[in-house]
Amino acid sequence: MDNKIKKEVESVYFELVRSIDIDAYDSLIYKTKKYIKHLQKRDLPDYAIQALDKIPDMINKLDNASYPYNKKILLASFEYLVDRWDVIPDTSANGLIDDSHVIELANLELSKLEEKQKRARKLKFNPENILDKLNYSIKHLIELANDYSLYTVEERRFMMKMHNFNRSNVPISRKERAFMCVLIERYYDKFGLKHPCKITACDDCYKLSSYFKEYIN
Repeated sequence: MDNKIKKEVESVYFELVRSIDIDAYDSLIYKTKKYIKHLQKRDLPDYAIQALDKIPDMINKLDNASYPYNKKILLASFEYLVDRWDVIPDTSANGLIDDSHVIELANLELSKLEEKQKRARKLKFNPENILDKLNYSIKHLIELANDYSLYTVEERRFMMKMHNFNRSNVPISRKERAFMCVLIERYYDKFGLKHPCKITACDDCYKLSSYFKEYIN
């Protein structure tokens, strides 16, 4: 998957989930099916059509999301991809090739999202107490993730701000707590319980493992 595309998809998550309708399945499926129908009139390769045909079913599978915010994240991803297709009206030979390429990339991204969703179901994070048992181990988590560019500078600052707010009993909105769930889940998706730490018998890693085990089904 092209890293630029991956970054673009990730960059729209937070903004989209602010306003996306969690009950937007019907609208989203309608938009997707409408675009599939439009593309089927064009001379696309069979693999591209087959890739498109999978998408409405994958959207329906969002009902299995482990918690509402996870559902919103995936909805935002689908909406982003659908909107991306909509800006490719080129019907020339090269345009058709571009369409096929974008569809292929999109389908790959959707497959990754579906796989991530399977893993996400193993965790039952509650936005209300997502920060309560991490304590100072959140700093170690951010340090471990830093070598893998898992978080942007803004996301790292956000995580530390939430940590400081929590320690100081500053009220934190549910939206901010929900986004914290997404960021912590990203770490677990990458490393699971095998932390990339070089410290033998690291106390912080032990605390992180205990923290994640508490939320694993």
